Amino acid sequence: MKFFLTLSIVLIAVLCSGQTRGLNDFIQYAKSNNAVLKDLQSRILSNLVDSQILRATTKTQLNFVSNEMYAPVIKGWGYDEIITNIAQVSGMVQATKTFLSKGNLATQYRKIALQNQSLRDTLLLSQK
Repeated sequence: MKFFLTLSIVLIAVLCSGQTRGLNDFIQYAKSNNAVLKDLQSRILSNLVDSQILRATTKTQLNFVSNEMYAPVIKGWGYDEIITNIAQVSGMVQATKTFLSKGNLATQYRKIALQNQSLRDTLLLSQK
């Protein structure tokens, strides 16, 4: 009986190994999966998209608008062809250009750059 008890204790001690990860592994995992850090990174990317949108709005915008209407007449039943002309189709091309001063654009770009710098600084501080 003592033999089996000793053997089982030895086997349990051999088969049960300690934790392979240390505290530093968990700290690195927490840093890489921190929701606040990911939010800051996504805000930086959002600001980059905002600057691209601002750049696109300074260019000429081209829009195509169309309206179509069809008045069906099936075997003599439906809308009167003389009144409705059976179909009505219209189309329009529209070009727009936003005129902004260089100072206004520079101010908006500077605002986005300052927001990005602030987010990067906060990100660096949070990572420490």
